[in-house]
Amino acid sequence: MLHKDKQIGRPQIPYQDTEANLNNLNLTSSDKGCISYATDTDKFLYWDGSTWAEVGGNVPDASTTEKGIVELATDAEAQAGTATTVVITPANLRADVPATPAASRGVRCDASGNIIIPADGRFGGGVYVGGNTDAATGTLTTTDYIVALGGAHIGGTSDPGTDNLLVDGNATITGTLSAGVMGGWLPFSPFSTEAIGGGITSDNLTLYAVVIPRTVTVDSYTLVIYVATTNNSSNYWNFYLQKFDGTTIATITTNGNAVNANTVESITGIGVSVGTADYGLKITTDKVGSPGTAYVSGPAIYVK
Repeated sequence: MLHKDKQIGRPQIPYQDTEANLNNLNLTSSDKGCISYATDTDKFLYWDGSTWAEVGGNVPDASTTEKGIVELATDAEAQAGTATTVVITPANLRADVPATPAASRGVRCDASGNIIIPADGRFGGGVYVGGNTDAATGTLTTTDYIVALGGAHIGGTSDPGTDNLLVDGNATITGTLSAGVMGGWLPFSPFSTEAIGGGITSDNLTLYAVVIPRTVTVDSYTLVIYVATTNNSSNYWNFYLQKFDGTTIATITTNGNAVNANTVESITGIGVSVGTADYGLKITTDKVGSPGTAYVSGPAIYVK
């Protein structure tokens, strides 16, 4: 027995009936996609718009324009993001996003709620962490603090190195800057009159000195040296970077330098630790043979 649809007066399609009765329903193309069960032939039938067809027989695959049979996507298919013939389930959406292929995906959350950013992930606007306020385009705003486990490079794209902060431009600090280890140039002061431009003619002099207020690691040692008249393998100057107790850290020599010309001499990667117990550093000199008058600019000592 068929029922009447009270709103439009059309017969409703029963869940089951004989195949003969189903064929007498006078269905039209607007009823396409309806399914019923034929009790006399033990078949599930599908109305394709013009006739009843057995489900599993010639029922078409679903598409963007046609109803039909669909296949559920696997997690791998959902993650790949390329299949067009399967449908996503809620479980697929909760699946963890793998590291590849990155080019076809944007930012996602894994099953634990962690944000996954692919290798080429990009934000077109800004990012605001800790609230729901809009961030200005191209900015990162946090309500607490930023953790950078690998380092941070401001103003550039090169790798700053693990735990390093690299700033290409100027850094403005309105509060207090605290650092366990900070690199910088030591402010040496002249220790003798020869270091103030008068020229060095005597050896065994202390030219410059600086006090060490905390433990540092000496990274590089640089001087600009000018030797007049005589400078060769038998007559040359040595300039020693030493601790206050006379322990030599590095030595710059003029042996082999041209005369009557400024020469930049630099030693890098020294890696010697100096602490408050050493009191400070000094630059001393001696000579081999009878070199000409030496003029020294600097020193430039970089520590970390």
